[in-house]
Amino acid sequence: MLGRLRNALMPLSTKLGTALSRLGLTPNELTVLGVITALLTVPAGYLGIKWLIPILIALSSLLDWLDGAVARATSRTSMLGGFIDSFCDRVSDIAYLISFNYLGISMYLILIATSVSLLVSYVRCRAESLGISLEGVGCLERGERVISLLVISVIALLISVTIAEYLLIAVVILGTLTIIQRLVYVIKVLR
Repeated sequence: MLGRLRNALMPLSTKLGTALSRLGLTPNELTVLGVITALLTVPAGYLGIKWLIPILIALSSLLDWLDGAVARATSRTSMLGGFIDSFCDRVSDIAYLISFNYLGISMYLILIATSVSLLVSYVRCRAESLGISLEGVGCLERGERVISLLVISVIALLISVTIAEYLLIAVVILGTLTIIQRLVYVIKVLR
């Protein structure tokens, strides 16, 4: 879904990536900064600084976007960088969802959402290990999922935990649909 937006932002992404690389920042450094920022959502919630959770989610996801921008702008994409980025994305997703507990969202719902999020990513990872690209396959890829989680955190904080929980249920449903879409696609390709 975000593919069109990603393509539209590519010139800006390239400029930012080039500028950040001139400052001496590497893609892997930005990846690590992004995951550290994501992990900080949990202690922020634990310490009662709940308003910081959406800010940290936004900053973490921005850093995740910028690490790819720097890698592409400097032609420093690598298998190691891709591996580190993918691992850190999973850690970030888990941290975001754990922090939702401090916003009042049901831990049971958080566990279900975490499981679905990891399965969406696992299906893609396993398919790619078989040489099958799943980019653009499914209604809720990581970009959409992270934006959804950011919106949910703001709604839980400022409007209603109940509405935030219903939105997280919608994310779980769309994530489950994405898993099914990806499984069907991979099965068709492998046959």
